[in-house]
Amino acid sequence: MIIYRLSITKWLTVFTLASLFLVTGCASTAKSESDHQQNALSEKQEINKAMQGFKEQAELSEYFEKAKGIAILSQNIRAGSGFGGAVGWGWLVVEGNSIGRVLHLQFMIGADLGIQKYRQILFFKTDSSLEQFKAGTFELAGQANATALVWGKGWTPSYGPDTALFTLIDGGILLEGSVGGHRYDFFPREKK
Repeated sequence: MIIYRLSITKWLTVFTLASLFLVTGCASTAKSESDHQQNALSEKQEINKAMQGFKEQAELSEYFEKAKGIAILSQNIRAGSGFGGAVGWGWLVVEGNSIGRVLHLQFMIGADLGIQKYRQILFFKTDSSLEQFKAGTFELAGQANATALVWGKGWTPSYGPDTALFTLIDGGILLEGSVGGHRYDFFPREKK
């Protein structure tokens, strides 16, 4: 009889533990859904904040209206002393929604000295330019840039025939006359 009671006790313990794991799993699923919604809201706020300085520029309103997609890179850091580079992260936005993350890398050779923090926006005028960007691009670029402390804007409205690139400088000190390459990599959002 004691053996029978122990096995019922064991089964009851196993059932109780399994129920606890099940309830905990449901609670963590609900929490992760809530976290996902909170992260999406936070991301949308970050994107809007990054775009704000560009939306304040009247000459860019037509680009915002006609773009098939927009890559917004909110925090780029560029530094150099003879050789240099830049790195930044952002988002690819299509029809007002982020569809993935973007990594920007830049390498420079030439007369450049200092460090700079800036935001960058790319407007894709056609579906084909947007698709090409998603596949990854590499472009040569020659540039001249002078930044003093916390102000400046670098308009480069002809990145390609179907793409426009604009830069807002947030700060730093950088003198630059260099040639280099830009690379943008797109990381699509995982589908659920």
